[in-house]
Amino acid sequence: TGYNKFNQLGLNISDQLYIQEFQALKDKFSEIAHSTEGTLFLNGSKLYGVGNSEYYQLGTKQKENLSLITEIDFFEDEEIQKIALGRDHSLILTKKNKLFSQGNDFHGQLGRSNTDRGKFGSNSPAEVDLSFLNGDLIAELFIVNDVLSVIQTSRRVFLAGYCSYGICGNVFGDQPVFFELPLPTETSQIKKLTPGVVNLFLSVEDTTLQTWAIGYDFYGQMCQNSTSVDRRAWVRLPFNPVQTSANSVQTTFYLFDSQIQFCGLNFNKTKSANLQKLQQPPGKLVDFALVGNGLIAVTSKGLFCIGQSANGSIGNGNEFAGEWKKLHEASPKLLSISPQSTLSANATSFVYQKCAERFTLVNEVCQLKTEQWGLARIASLAVFLVTIAFLAIMGVWLCAKTGVFEKEEVQQKAPLLSE
Repeated sequence: TGYNKFNQLGLNISDQLYIQEFQALKDKFSEIAHSTEGTLFLNGSKLYGVGNSEYYQLGTKQKENLSLITEIDFFEDEEIQKIALGRDHSLILTKKNKLFSQGNDFHGQLGRSNTDRGKFGSNSPAEVDLSFLNGDLIAELFIVNDVLSVIQTSRRVFLAGYCSYGICGNVFGDQPVFFELPLPTETSQIKKLTPGVVNLFLSVEDTTLQTWAIGYDFYGQMCQNSTSVDRRAWVRLPFNPVQTSANSVQTTFYLFDSQIQFCGLNFNKTKSANLQKLQQPPGKLVDFALVGNGLIAVTSKGLFCIGQSANGSIGNGNEFAGEWKKLHEASPKLLSISPQSTLSANATSFVYQKCAERFTLVNEVCQLKTEQWGLARIASLAVFLVTIAFLAIMGVWLCAKTGVFEKEEVQQKAPLLSE
């Protein structure tokens, strides 16, 4: 549902204002990346695209507009693992840890250095030099605000492209080479990096779980009890949310167990740097996403939206919903939401069958990661208790056995003592 000027939804209409089943791609896909001009689907190692590829941003070998879902003839000897798509450039990661970039490089967002940098124009797919990683594997890749490329390893974060709003720390302007963004604390592992439109949210786990943020905070969306045009240094959030959604310039939504709360501008255009509770959608929450000035959620009772739906961005035409509105009667057991939003009002949403962020696939069923951890903990505890019980039984048996031996020995010695 949403903005469809470049036919990025695979539908020959101007905009898809209301939620509709997507039937253009018959094959199952494992990952989706979309922007205001195009969409990429990853099916195994096969890449499909639809929409505008004027700058080769869909990985095509020539400039074209794909009106139908088309298999992209990428490098045949490369198995694709992850994809990220901006308005006019994209990143593609292979299973061999090779990174390819393509599209417009006006701000250096392709990360190919000054010598290989094109101006506002087309750049066909080419490999990015990753020698700066020193052998580290890329875990995630993102495109922020269409002009900033982000790659993340298990412990480090690198950026290339246009830096603004303090999202790159004290670095501003065009950065045509990937550079490392210093993290707020030394950590053995990045648990989660969540990109916003104009900021980054980072969850790290060392001795304790910590959540940090950097970038634009004019509306107080980082919950710091104060506002700032930009925060060029990481600030620690006073809580650790289960999930963060920041696809808006003005508001960030946080999930705590099953409770959605937010900081920043509310639907009444009032800003606050303190946590505010949001009316909860009916049913048990599965997944949610912020898209521009609207929210879309999947629950056990269906698909719901609240807030502003611009160009059908959350499946409610161009209407505003002050309360949760049901869009679809029932939701499959496996559902995730892929939102897209930029500084413009144009946005789209895909709701598809895949385990949501808080879930993991176990025997073809999505289970909450906390529930899976709980089951594992119960199993470990059961093994521990069985072991303790076994040791206790063995101890009793040994004590009993020792007592019998001692009694027999006393009975044997008694006649000698009496003599």
